[in-house]
Amino acid sequence: MNRSHLPKEILCLALVSCGALTGALHAGNEAVTEPLKWFHEELKENGRLDHAWMGNSSGASIESPQKKGGLRGVTISRTEFFEGSASLQFHVTKSTPDEWAFAAITNGDPIKGTEATSWKEVDAGKDISTYSHFTFYLKGQGDARIEMKDIGDQGSFKVRLSDYGTFDPDNWNKFSIPLKDMGLDLSLIDVTKLKNINILAEQDAPAGAGEWTFYMDNLSFEALGEPILPMLDLPKYAGPAISGVKGVAYVTKIWDGNGKDKTLGEQWGDEKLYDQNQDQGRVLLKQWQLPAPSKDSQNTLKLTLYPDEVKQAVWGLGASMTDSSAYVLNELKKKNRPLYDYTMKQLFSLEEGGAGFNVIRLVVGASDYTVSDSFYTYCDEKSEDLSKFSIDRDKAYLIPVLKDALAINPDITFFASPWSAPGWMKRNEDINGISAEEKAAGAQNRLKPEYIGTFARYLTKFVQGYAEEGVHIKAVTLQNEPQFDAAHYPCMRVTQEDYVALIQAFGEATQEAGVDTKVLLHDHNWILHQNDTKVIGGDKKIDPLTLVKSLESMKALAPYILGSAWHCYSGSFADMQNVYQSLREEFTDTAIVTSEATAW
Repeated sequence: MNRSHLPKEILCLALVSCGALTGALHAGNEAVTEPLKWFHEELKENGRLDHAWMGNSSGASIESPQKKGGLRGVTISRTEFFEGSASLQFHVTKSTPDEWAFAAITNGDPIKGTEATSWKEVDAGKDISTYSHFTFYLKGQGDARIEMKDIGDQGSFKVRLSDYGTFDPDNWNKFSIPLKDMGLDLSLIDVTKLKNINILAEQDAPAGAGEWTFYMDNLSFEALGEPILPMLDLPKYAGPAISGVKGVAYVTKIWDGNGKDKTLGEQWGDEKLYDQNQDQGRVLLKQWQLPAPSKDSQNTLKLTLYPDEVKQAVWGLGASMTDSSAYVLNELKKKNRPLYDYTMKQLFSLEEGGAGFNVIRLVVGASDYTVSDSFYTYCDEKSEDLSKFSIDRDKAYLIPVLKDALAINPDITFFASPWSAPGWMKRNEDINGISAEEKAAGAQNRLKPEYIGTFARYLTKFVQGYAEEGVHIKAVTLQNEPQFDAAHYPCMRVTQEDYVALIQAFGEATQEAGVDTKVLLHDHNWILHQNDTKVIGGDKKIDPLTLVKSLESMKALAPYILGSAWHCYSGSFADMQNVYQSLREEFTDTAIVTSEATAW
């Protein structure tokens, strides 16, 4: 299949906010157990409205908020007080359903007028990373959404206030929103540089109402549970504007689905390509739950067990740790160790809500998911005795991340896949693929027959090198996508003839080295992709299931084969089921691994 390089950086989008109030923030020294007041105000005897941000009175005046439709204003109420202080009054009017009203409680000019890179430089804030909830009191009508922004205009998710409390027109109600619900633990917002709180009243009027009012007071952060974590301070995107997108942070590459790389500096035009929330809110999400017991049989779920129908044992679940994945994680480790530790635990731990991944696929050399500007193997310089072989580049960040994963979950199973043999071992003298035209003219992207044994020893040295680093490779697939030989990244065709020779050579090499690593066959689709059904240059590719059955039936190869590996890019669920049932019936102990299923 054709895929781009994995993005070398991270993309996060946020809408740019506008301030409705001005003031200043004061860096206090409150203990973590004490609420951290965000906004408090007093109505002076002389009628002047003074705003105190975390206790620092600035005497700033209220500015007109940004609006569409009929927001009359966010003001300090002269009639509604809470615990002795005047409250924020949001008075909203609408004439059409699509109008919205927007206001922000913001620090204002003291930050906007400076080039400050941290709150300390302007004495205007406090690290809230030890707090877990945003708390405030509210009374009135309607509904609204709320989000937060940092000084770089990176923001949290908008959450609906009515999901966390009651809009009572006559009484004050306490709202307490977990900061994690707002995305503050994993988004790019820097909680140590928090700037403003945005209130958005959007199509949420009480039934039949054209205008409504609600009041807020005692806005603060509280330590009520697990704290949020400090965020990465990533460099901001400095390229040309992108149509339909605001607040882009960090340069990246995006795959457009048509086989072309584009940078963020190019005009995409369709803002729907970007999802500012990414996967937040859907990670480890419970999709359904059993209904509560009921006397009504119609509401009772019936589970039927068949203990005599024993199915397969399961290694586990996991993902690939490519060069790019490890690089991104290692950069996070260097810049924000607490967040890295949290991320790794979320991936590999079975405790504290982690996914408990216990299977990792590795790449032998470079894949199309690599940070390097050029592709590589572990022995690019020709040396038939493999004296130039080295995995040193993996020791820079890939292996250290694997060791951290093992420290969290020692039961991880590793298997590995090469994308190509070194170019000097191949007939096309290149680790990358060949074009259809080149293939039709007689070119071949295959191993040279005289280097079958050398490549087997190459793979064995990889297994040995990783074992010396404490990473045991259970199996190798000999070749990723062996029916695909026309990519602009590392790839290699492996025919049935090549497979027989390579499995035998690898088995002998591992036995001689005292290595127990086995072979996973195929590592490609459930059925032939339509492009692979074409006969080019006399190369007629075999049906995958037929190929695997043929190889597993060869008694001379059986001691070296663990099973087969499969990809999802061609074939339906029925095809997948057919592969599983057919192999299980004929080879009862064979392993069947879904080794790749990339979505984009």
